[in-house]
Amino acid sequence: MFIFPFGYPDHNQVDEGYEGEAIAASLSSQVETVGPFEYIGQPQAVNGVLGSGWATYRGWMMPVATYAKFYGNLKENGIRLVSDAAQYSITHYMNMWYPFLIGLTPRTTFIMDEGIPSDELITSKLKDMKGADKLFIKSLVKSDGFNVDTDFHLDAVKASMQRYLDFYDDTNGGWAIREWVPMRAEIRAWVAGANTLYQTREGNRTEPEWMESPPAGVVSLVNRVKKKIHSHFYTVDVAYTKGNVPIVVELGDGQVSGLPESLDSTPLINACELLMDSLAQLDEMQKAEVMAARLEQAKKLGLDKPAGIV
Repeated sequence: MFIFPFGYPDHNQVDEGYEGEAIAASLSSQVETVGPFEYIGQPQAVNGVLGSGWATYRGWMMPVATYAKFYGNLKENGIRLVSDAAQYSITHYMNMWYPFLIGLTPRTTFIMDEGIPSDELITSKLKDMKGADKLFIKSLVKSDGFNVDTDFHLDAVKASMQRYLDFYDDTNGGWAIREWVPMRAEIRAWVAGANTLYQTREGNRTEPEWMESPPAGVVSLVNRVKKKIHSHFYTVDVAYTKGNVPIVVELGDGQVSGLPESLDSTPLINACELLMDSLAQLDEMQKAEVMAARLEQAKKLGLDKPAGIV
C-alpha cells in the first residue's frame, strides 16, 4: 500500500506534486490518500484509509511529534508505515544522524534553540569549529543555509541566522553550524531495505537520471552509512570534495524525500514494494518462530497444544 496526501480542493485526488508517483504505484499496489495535511496527526486524517499491513507514505515532511501521531493512528487501524517514529527521527534530523557519521560528513556543531541564541552560547559553540575556512549555517532539516567566513564577528553569525529565519521562518528545533566544504556533482542514494537506487541531482545543465552504474566510491560510502543507520527507507545525499572524495551531505527519511517530477518514479515504487514484501515475510517468519516456541513449551508441559490454539 502507498499513502499520499490528498489534493485541494478535490480530496479524492492525490496532491498534484505526487500524481506521477501515485499513478505508478496504482499499477501494482493499493493507493490511499490522507489529509488535510494541517491535521495529519489527527485520527480523522487517516480514517478513510482502508486495508491493513505494511504501507509507504510519500508526502510532505512533518515534525517527528506529528509523525509519531500519524504513525500511531495508522497502526491502530492495522497499517504499519515502513518507518516508525524513531527511524523517521534518526534520518530526518541532522543532530540525530550526525553522531553516527562523524568523519563521513563535514564537521558540525548544534545549538538547540529555535530563535537567535544568546551571544554566550554562539561563542561557545563556535569554538567547536576552530580551524574551519568557512561555516555553513542551516536548520536541523533543510539543506539550504548561509555561508559565513571564518573572520566573522558574532554579529555576522547572528545576521546569517536572522536571514535564515526571515527566509524559512523555522529551524525545525535548532541550528546546525557546519564546516563549509566546496562540493560538486551531488548524487542521491535511496536505501529501501536490501535495495539501493542512485540518482543524479539536477544541475545547471543536466536533468536528474537514475544511475545504472554509480561510482564505486559513492557506493562504498553509502554502504558504510547503511552499517551505521538502521532504518528501512531513507536517502543519502553524497557529493565530491575538491579532492574528489565523496562525503555525506544530508540524510532524509525516504517517505518525505523529494523525487524530481522529471524522473521516472517506477524504480522507486518497485523498490518500496520489495521492501514492504520483505517486511511482511519477516512478520510471518517471526510469527512462525513464536508458534514453534509455544508448541515446544506445550510439549514439555505434556500438553497437545498451547492455550488459545484450536
